[in-house]
Amino acid sequence: MGSPSTPTLPPPPPPVPSDGATYKEVLDRLGTVSTRISEILRTLGIGTVVFCWGLFTADKGLAQDVANRHRIWIVITAAIAVLGLLFDLLQAIVSYWVANRLRYEMEQEDVAMKPYPYDDLLYRSQTFFFAGKAILMPVATISIIILLFVMVLHPQPPVPPPAPPVCDCQCSPAAAQPIPAPQPPISAPAQQPQPHRRGHRARTRTPAR
Repeated sequence: MGSPSTPTLPPPPPPVPSDGATYKEVLDRLGTVSTRISEILRTLGIGTVVFCWGLFTADKGLAQDVANRHRIWIVITAAIAVLGLLFDLLQAIVSYWVANRLRYEMEQEDVAMKPYPYDDLLYRSQTFFFAGKAILMPVATISIIILLFVMVLHPQPPVPPPAPPVCDCQCSPAAAQPIPAPQPPISAPAQQPQPHRRGHRARTRTPAR
């Protein structure tokens, strides 16, 4: 008797084609994605600046060695990250400015709907700042990753201890020896007075006649 054959499952049905997305759905998705991207980029930029600052303030170990050998590299990386954070701030300021100006115009014209000024230079600068921070902050992060590989693969060899000083004077070895410090003179101990005994008379020696 042969082994029972396993029944084959039918293939899954093809996905139902979507009718498409509305303009409002596309705008909502763009807003969600752009907000998420900005949060990630902001985290990368702040982390890069903190890492560079930690290298600069290190006073021992491998971090101090890297800060001394790659100081210019660290400064450029931190500057790129700070510039990316500045672009993020400018984008937020411009976005607020554009929205506030549009609100003011709608209140002055007493209308319930008005399109954004897509051809305005201030409105287009939002895209410029967003693209700038999306380029600068990943570049700074990649620079930090390369620096980490350099730290691990090319450490600085240990510095040998300094050699003891050698006497360059042309003199005999006996003269090169250190002169001992003079010793203070040893004074003789002072004589202690004899105690006076009671009943003892002093004897005087009479001269011989």
